Amino acid sequence: IANIVDAFRVVGKDCSSFNQYLDTFDKEMMQDKQLDKTLQKEYQEIYKSTEKELRKDREQFRKLFYVVANKIQSRQAEIYVGIIKEYEKNCP
Repeated sequence: IANIVDAFRVVGKDCSSFNQYLDTFDKEMMQDKQLDKTLQKEYQEIYKSTEKELRKDREQFRKLFYVVANKIQSRQAEIYVGIIKEYEKNCP
Protein backbone atom coordinates (compact mmCIF):
# COMPACT_ATOMS: atom_id res chain seq x y z
CA ILE A 1 0.00 0.00 0.00
CA ALA A 2 2.96 2.30 0.57
CA ASN A 3 3.47 2.97 -3.16
CA ILE A 4 -0.19 3.12 -4.07
CA VAL A 5 -0.27 6.84 -4.90
CA ASP A 6 2.79 6.70 -7.15
CA ALA A 7 1.40 3.68 -8.99
CA PHE A 8 -1.92 5.38 -9.67
CA ARG A 9 -0.16 8.60 -10.73
CA VAL A 10 1.44 6.68 -13.59
CA VAL A 11 -1.97 5.53 -14.76
CA GLY A 12 -3.72 8.86 -14.31
CA LYS A 13 -0.94 11.18 -15.39
CA ASP A 14 -3.09 12.83 -18.06
CA CYS A 15 -6.10 13.46 -15.82
CA SER A 16 -5.73 16.55 -13.65
CA SER A 17 -8.87 16.00 -11.56
CA PHE A 18 -7.73 12.47 -10.67
CA ASN A 19 -4.30 13.80 -9.76
CA GLN A 20 -5.97 16.34 -7.47
CA TYR A 21 -7.80 13.45 -5.81
CA LEU A 22 -4.47 11.61 -5.45
CA ASP A 23 -2.87 14.72 -3.93
CA THR A 24 -5.62 14.86 -1.31
CA PHE A 25 -5.48 11.11 -0.70
CA ASP A 26 -1.70 11.26 -0.36
CA LYS A 27 -1.78 14.16 2.08
CA GLU A 28 -4.68 13.02 4.23
CA MET A 29 -4.21 9.27 4.20
CA MET A 30 -0.59 8.48 3.39
CA GLN A 31 1.60 11.30 4.70
CA ASP A 32 -0.37 11.68 7.91
CA LYS A 33 -0.34 7.88 8.30
CA GLN A 34 -4.12 7.97 8.70
CA LEU A 35 -4.58 4.99 6.39
CA ASP A 36 -2.06 2.95 8.39
CA LYS A 37 -3.80 3.81 11.65
CA THR A 38 -7.22 2.97 10.26
CA LEU A 39 -6.09 -0.28 8.68
CA GLN A 40 -4.22 -1.37 11.80
CA LYS A 41 -7.44 -1.04 13.83
CA GLU A 42 -9.43 -2.83 11.14
CA TYR A 43 -6.88 -5.65 10.93
CA GLN A 44 -7.05 -6.17 14.68
CA GLU A 45 -10.83 -6.32 14.55
CA ILE A 46 -10.72 -8.71 11.59
CA TYR A 47 -8.38 -10.99 13.53
CA LYS A 48 -10.46 -10.91 16.71
CA SER A 49 -13.79 -11.50 15.00
CA THR A 50 -12.39 -14.25 12.77
CA GLU A 51 -10.73 -15.96 15.71
CA LYS A 52 -14.00 -15.89 17.65
CA GLU A 53 -15.92 -17.17 14.63
CA LEU A 54 -13.51 -20.03 13.86
CA ARG A 55 -12.85 -21.09 17.44
CA LYS A 56 -16.11 -23.06 17.36
CA ASP A 57 -14.75 -25.41 14.70
CA ARG A 58 -11.35 -26.93 15.45
CA GLU A 59 -10.68 -27.83 11.82
CA GLN A 60 -11.44 -24.31 10.64
CA PHE A 61 -9.48 -22.78 13.50
CA ARG A 62 -6.33 -24.39 12.10
CA LYS A 63 -6.84 -22.22 9.04
CA LEU A 64 -7.14 -19.02 11.09
CA PHE A 65 -4.17 -17.21 9.60
CA TYR A 66 -5.17 -18.07 6.04
CA VAL A 67 -8.72 -16.84 6.62
CA VAL A 68 -7.48 -13.65 8.28
CA ALA A 69 -5.00 -13.04 5.45
CA ASN A 70 -7.76 -13.43 2.87
CA LYS A 71 -9.99 -10.96 4.71
CA ILE A 72 -7.15 -8.45 5.02
CA GLN A 73 -6.34 -8.77 1.33
CA SER A 74 -10.01 -8.20 0.53
CA ARG A 75 -9.96 -5.03 2.63
CA GLN A 76 -6.87 -3.79 0.81
CA ALA A 77 -8.52 -4.55 -2.51
CA GLU A 78 -11.47 -2.37 -1.46
CA ILE A 79 -9.06 0.57 -1.17
CA TYR A 80 -7.72 -0.05 -4.67
CA VAL A 81 -11.24 -0.41 -6.07
CA GLY A 82 -12.22 2.89 -4.44
CA ILE A 83 -9.33 4.66 -6.14
CA ILE A 84 -10.16 3.02 -9.46
CA LYS A 85 -13.77 4.22 -9.14
CA GLU A 86 -12.48 7.76 -8.55
CA TYR A 87 -10.40 7.43 -11.72
CA GLU A 88 -13.42 6.23 -13.69
CA LYS A 89 -15.55 9.07 -12.31
CA ASN A 90 -12.96 11.79 -13.01
CA CYS A 91 -11.41 10.51 -16.23
CA PRO A 92 -14.03 9.23 -18.68
